Amino acid sequence: MNFTEISLPHYLTLGGILFALSVIGIFLNRRNLIVLLMAIELMLLAVNMNFVAFSFYLNDMHGQVFVFFILTVAAAESAIGLAILVLLFRNKSNINVDELNVWGRTKDLTVIGLGASDLDDYARDAAAEQGRTLHPDSEPEKGFYYRSDHFNFAKVGVPAFDPDSGTDFIGKPASYGQEKRDEWTTKFYHQATDEVQSWWDLSGAAEDGQLFFAMGYRVANADKFPEWKPGNEFKAIRDKSLR
Repeated sequence: MNFTEISLPHYLTLGGILFALSVIGIFLNRRNLIVLLMAIELMLLAVNMNFVAFSFYLNDMHGQVFVFFILTVAAAESAIGLAILVLLFRNKSNINVDELNVWGRTKDLTVIGLGASDLDDYARDAAAEQGRTLHPDSEPEKGFYYRSDHFNFAKVGVPAFDPDSGTDFIGKPASYGQEKRDEWTTKFYHQATDEVQSWWDLSGAAEDGQLFFAMGYRVANADKFPEWKPGNEFKAIRDKSLR
């Protein structure tokens, strides 16, 4: 066999393989919108390959004309699909990483507004994998939940998770966490000294980041959108947006 000669059956076989892979991708990854879009694109590519192959071997330009129409449809499908993807993930939930723990690893994680939404359940499961626990904000009277960046999401109904550094630092006395928070507020918070410091220990921030990633992964693969807990002031807005 002369491998430099590619015949029509070769093209049709390759097109059939691509088409089969795309069908498998659609049925096996229906919950992953990105993979679903890729599978549809692969399907259209397989169809285009057959059109071009037949057009060439039959010496008929009609097949190649159809390819341009399919490419237009594919481009529109990708644009619309990505727009839907951005819309869904923009409104699904929000994790507000407003501050990093710069004092080391902790056995816990502070959650401002703990108990507000299903996001707390995802966070609790992710924290348990690290052998950590969640605890509420020790100063709820200051209304931190209504003062941070995530509130713009919350007030339009999007469940928002607002974490803060834990207070039970590994290998440190029980008072260490509160002392560091007070020191930060007094010496650094919203001041010119609020900049990168040589004494920062970002091991705790790294562990928190892994927890937030695990949360996001669970949310992205869940069968339903996160919801506000019954009685929450933002629940009615969320329920209306999902109808």
